[in-house]
Amino acid sequence: MFKLLWAGTDFIYSQLFPPFCLNCGRRGAYVCPECQVFLVEAEPACPACGQASPGGWLHQKCFSYLDRRIVAWENQGLAKRLIATINQSRASHLLEYLGLQALASFLKSDSYNDLSRLFSDCSVEIIAAPPPQKMADCSDLSSVLVQQIVNFFRNEQLQNQAIKPKEKKAVLVSLEDHADIKAKARELKDNGFTQVFSLVLVG
Repeated sequence: MFKLLWAGTDFIYSQLFPPFCLNCGRRGAYVCPECQVFLVEAEPACPACGQASPGGWLHQKCFSYLDRRIVAWENQGLAKRLIATINQSRASHLLEYLGLQALASFLKSDSYNDLSRLFSDCSVEIIAAPPPQKMADCSDLSSVLVQQIVNFFRNEQLQNQAIKPKEKKAVLVSLEDHADIKAKARELKDNGFTQVFSLVLVG
């Protein structure tokens, strides 16, 4: 009953306040098909040195508590403005929309074709990365993104399975790439996690 009521309320809201493109103002979506080209896909890079690395894996010669850095879009142009809009307006519905757009771009990319396997592995914990001090009030927005990713990649059976203690992995999810993610990765490694990845919308 509650789900039905929520769906009805959401439908009415979408009719009264239809989405419009945050770049050009065209109605129909928060980022229209014509403006999608301004969301520049990030090149996979090593989390330590920032140089190109297939899939965003850590180079063998480099050191970082992050084993892999996964980014949807470069922090420039439209992507930068969208994240600023989310942070200023605290618009979780906009974040949900952009999260799905980012996940779609991940899945289309050859570099990230193993993401689905990673997130469906019941040994992986998905965690909201701590926001920077200046953005401490945005922690619940990261939680929205985390829940969306969990819902997208996992079914109920996998969610209810216990984590395999011998291969504990973690994915730190955040709106933006920042230093606090690396600090959290170090904490997780100190607490027995064998691999820690970061997944951010812009970086």
